[in-house]
Parts: sequence; C-alpha cells; structure tokens
Amino acid sequence: MLGNETRMRIVQELGEADRSLSFTDLRDRVGVRQGAQFNYHLDELVGHFVEKTDGGYTLREPGRRVIQSVLSGAVTEDPVLEPTEVDFPCRHCGGPLEVSYSRGKLRLSCTACVGDFDGSTLREGEGESVSANLANMWFTPAGVQGRTAPDALRTASTTSHLDAMALSSDICPRCSARVEYSVSACESHDANGGLCEACDSRLAVWFHFHCTNCIYEKTCSAGMAFLDVPELLVFVGEHGLNTSSRAIEWGWDFEEEVASVDPFEGRFTFTIEGDSITLTVDDTLSVVDVTKHHPSEPA
Repeated sequence: MLGNETRMRIVQELGEADRSLSFTDLRDRVGVRQGAQFNYHLDELVGHFVEKTDGGYTLREPGRRVIQSVLSGAVTEDPVLEPTEVDFPCRHCGGPLEVSYSRGKLRLSCTACVGDFDGSTLREGEGESVSANLANMWFTPAGVQGRTAPDALRTASTTSHLDAMALSSDICPRCSARVEYSVSACESHDANGGLCEACDSRLAVWFHFHCTNCIYEKTCSAGMAFLDVPELLVFVGEHGLNTSSRAIEWGWDFEEEVASVDPFEGRFTFTIEGDSITLTVDDTLSVVDVTKHHPSEPA
C-alpha cells in the first residue's frame, strides 16, 4: 500500500503538518497536479493510515508509525561506525571493549577474550577479523548519528533493556501484541572460562522471544529476561543502580546453574558489590524461589 512515492509523500506531509490539511492544501504540498490521480492515492490511504474529517485529512497512528520509522533512519539511512574502543571493561576478563555499527546493528566486542558466543558467523567480508561477541543490538541509525561511540553504546543498551522489559511482561516492544518464548539450555555445557564446544557459547541458557503478530524477535540472557521480577529490581535499586539507563556501566554479573533441561529449571545468581540474589526459574519463566546472601552472612 505504501510502495508508491506519492503515497509516501502524502503520509510525510501529513506527519509534518501541525493541523488537518484540506484536499487542495495536501495536493499542493505533495506536488501532484492531476486531481484524479492524487485522489486515487489518497483514497488508498484513508481508513488505515489517514483519517478524513470535516476539517480535512490527518494521520492516524499507523501513519505516524511509518513517519517515525522513516525519520529514525530505519527505512532510508545506513550509517557506519567503525570499531572503536570504549572505556567499559569486559565483564569476563576486564579487557578493553570495542563498539561498531553497520546495517542497523550495534555490536559490542571484547578484544582480549572470547566473549559470550561465537561471532564468526557475522563475518561480512573475506579477510575481515572478527572479535569475540558480547552483544548485538538492533538499533536505528538516528540513535547513532550525532553521538560518540560510548554514547551510542549507552543509548543502544538502554533501548535494548527497555525492549527486554516489555518482552518479559508479554508485550512486543514494536506492535504491543503478545509474545511467545522458548528456552534453550545446553545439556552438556562446559565453558571452562571460554566457549562451550557443544553450543559455541559461554552461557548455558538463552531465552528466545518472538512476537505473535509481527516479525520482532529477540534472544537474550538471564540478565535481560527477568527485568520484570520485582525482587531483582529492588536488589539492583538497593545498590543505587538502574536496570536500564546506566546498565552498560556495571553490566549484569551473574552465574547460572541448570538443574533440569526437560522440563527446564535453572538458578541464576546476580552479584553486586559482594551481595547476591538467586532466582530459581521454571519452564514457564516463573520465579519459584528467591534467596539473598550478604558477605557477612554464612553461606
């Protein structure tokens, strides 16, 4: 329906207008001389993207979403951020991290260790070196433009955490439909400070979310999958930390234990400044037990 330049121009002009536009005003802004041709394209948009009122034409919410996507650069722009070192230590080895951006994805890599998973499948050209991966975050070009590499990383991390908070609450962050999930757990996991040979990952457990309506999907670790758990949010807040906007500056330090694969049951222990909280999670992603431990208390 929108695969036409005139229709895209109609939506864009209505999005930039601060009031309803009459048929004539809208046609003049779009620059189409033939009224019949313009009327045909406008009629194709009325109902879903455009609303017709006594005062003229205005955008409906789906039309606004289209313009927001265009202005974010998700449709037209393709900026590139070459690998740039940022002053955030790797949570595994303390080594320097690099951030890069291309094709709508911001990538966080460690230059000193193997990271969290095998990044060789992300090779884009012969002879290109591939650093270990810690995160790959879908991110709009507008989020990169005008920002330094560290600021782009903070912004992408915050966006990714907010998306995860919606997903953990059964809400698609793009269309608000329900989401479905699955859990993959390596049965013979043995990372031993690196990547497990069986699953090519440092982590044994990954959580996969996909929307039941649109094409949105996301795979994340326990640090992102439980952002709706009140006890975990309180634990983080008690240490003066923010689960979203400042998360990249302290990261998610957690250990995992797979108690059962089928049905799934896992225990995830998050540690901040020596204090820890352990969440026991079943195959419905429900937290069935919560325990806390402070350094001054006996184990």
